[in-house]
Amino acid sequence: MEIKNLSKKQRIILIAISLPILISGFYLLSGKEKSLKLPIDDKGTSIQNDNDDFSEEKFQYVEITGQVASPGVYQTTKRLMVIELIQLAGGLTDFADLETVHKDISLSSIVEDRQKIYIPALPEFKNGSPSSVGIIGGENGEKININTATLDQLDALPDIGPATANKIIAARPYKTIEDLKNIEGIGDKTYNNLISLITL
Repeated sequence: MEIKNLSKKQRIILIAISLPILISGFYLLSGKEKSLKLPIDDKGTSIQNDNDDFSEEKFQYVEITGQVASPGVYQTTKRLMVIELIQLAGGLTDFADLETVHKDISLSSIVEDRQKIYIPALPEFKNGSPSSVGIIGGENGEKININTATLDQLDALPDIGPATANKIIAARPYKTIEDLKNIEGIGDKTYNNLISLITL
């Protein structure tokens, strides 16, 4: 049947039937196209977002030695001021030369990666020089020999009481000064306070 032979009423009915079918077909095709594209777009967006959010954690290594409670190399993920590094290392010992620290070290400066900070000791605790070392150590300001020192001499050392002094004597002889770390009650802080006052 040719369309031109249809009456006006029949044409209207034909258009009314065909139009919804055409519209439905158009939306179905559009929906199918979107459904094919969305997973690709989503995947690409997801990867992009992951890359944007990803940031590799960077470590920094800094070293502090001398008169701090726990000298050594520290790993950190943030930049530290010198004073923060000192606090991280347990703070200053009683033998730290505060005058030199405040004069020569900027506590607010930033410690760079691989940088080493040294905290000096008071002059009287350097190289076994006289003054208070003479009081704590042997005669004439000499360092105390941990293999031959008396109980009283060991007891006079900083952070060493009679009980620890007896343990030191009981563990003789010592081949190295570091062997003192094997004595119960002598940790890194105590050892660092003794190192400038003792010998073999």
